[in-house]
Amino acid sequence: MLNQRESGTENSWRTKLFQGTLQIPKDILDFIFPRICIVSGEKIPEDNSNPFVSDSILTSLNRISSSDEAELFSKLEADECLSLFTFSGECEMSKIIHTMKYSGFKSIGNVLGRILGEELAKKQHGEINFILPVPIHKVRMKERGYNQSFHIAKGVAGIVSGVLANDLVIRNRNTQTQTKLNKKERSENVSLAFEINSKNSLRVENSVVLVVDDVITTGATINEITKVLRDSGVKNVIAASVAMAS
Repeated sequence: MLNQRESGTENSWRTKLFQGTLQIPKDILDFIFPRICIVSGEKIPEDNSNPFVSDSILTSLNRISSSDEAELFSKLEADECLSLFTFSGECEMSKIIHTMKYSGFKSIGNVLGRILGEELAKKQHGEINFILPVPIHKVRMKERGYNQSFHIAKGVAGIVSGVLANDLVIRNRNTQTQTKLNKKERSENVSLAFEINSKNSLRVENSVVLVVDDVITTGATINEITKVLRDSGVKNVIAASVAMAS
């Protein structure tokens, strides 16, 4: 369970300080609102890389195996794909993702995105023209206030070269959540749910687009976006996510 400090105004202050938009002396802030790890509930060390999750937990998260990687490739229609961590049940990554999406901790996305970006930089040797976060519908955006995939993509863009193209593709209908749907239902749910934004002036013909999401499960969402991009003349689609659910 999250510490009381990590909600409401306290979380807002800590996030703004992390983003550099609120100036409060660090010793005063840490005295009033000590940095607490959202996973362990323990105090975060002074030299930690971020104010949300202890580095010891980040380095101990379960990475996907070679067999997981093969499964990922079999699910996706993208030309290349990458995911970092396993995602299941009440695992630590599940807690991190859930907190990022539903508890207002959008800046965790930037932390995770930089980790993903560093791994992409190791594996990706070609040019990436555009970095596209999986879009959410405007109704969902109004409800939540932010798109967690955008903040992950923003973190990736801080490491990997490429234009952060948030409005390149739009979600044209508010699909139901995929959480409780099976593979067939997920595919049907997102069918024709995306389209190239006609108001976007970016030229995507013969480009390389990196599509970024938080968790890939069946791959239905990424595959639908991949179809839209290819129909628009995109040469190469790379799919990347922080985690993969089997």
